[in-house]
Amino acid sequence: SNGFHYWGMLGGNFYDSSGQSINEFFEPISLEAKEKPFVAVPGGNDEWGFLQMYGQDSAAGAWPYDFTGELPPAPNFIVAHVLGDTAFFGFSGAHFWDETEPHARAFCLHVGTQAAHIVLVL
Repeated sequence: SNGFHYWGMLGGNFYDSSGQSINEFFEPISLEAKEKPFVAVPGGNDEWGFLQMYGQDSAAGAWPYDFTGELPPAPNFIVAHVLGDTAFFGFSGAHFWDETEPHARAFCLHVGTQAAHIVLVL
């Protein structure tokens, strides 16, 4: 794990209500690798699993997440981080762009004030 600084899962993050597949995936990963920063974004059908298993400091900005409605609100799934010289912006493709755009614009303004040389939009 010396060869990477962070890792992530980009959609389709396990459809596993029992936890078996998740355990089988994560168990063989070394503790050293698990200590690296981790980012995840949900795929088109795994919003509930994302909220339950990969919750992050999202634009929702509060715990617990807002579970109202058939599809939880977009801010539950919007994450923005700057880690060293790398900036990350993650969002859900299951939501309309007009729900995400204000957060994307704020992220861009923020990144413009940082020393980020790499910007990843996930």
